[in-house]
Amino acid sequence: IGETAMGRLESGDSVIGDSTYADVLTFRPTMSGRVTILLRSSDFDAYLLLQDAAGGTLASDDDGGSGTDAQLTYAVVAGRTYRIVANSFAGAERATGAYRLTVRPAEN
Repeated sequence: IGETAMGRLESGDSVIGDSTYADVLTFRPTMSGRVTILLRSSDFDAYLLLQDAAGGTLASDDDGGSGTDAQLTYAVVAGRTYRIVANSFAGAERATGAYRLTVRPAEN
């Protein structure tokens, strides 16, 4: 929490159920509380999934950020493992390109 990761969706990445490329990042918060997760890209329409450790979807967002950026806020529990799926909105083609993923404490 409080960090930004740079990444890239590209051929060879994992493919999820809608046939789009996805990168999966895990995190385990040290404190419970609300976090905001923001996925930004100027190369594709960002789509964000938050999952539990088993891959069950807890929350998702398409355009909750500025423009086509994805943003969601969720209450996390200290010590639990979460999966953040950086993805693109499903379309006719598999989108590729660079992205920035930020996890930060939620603003009140």
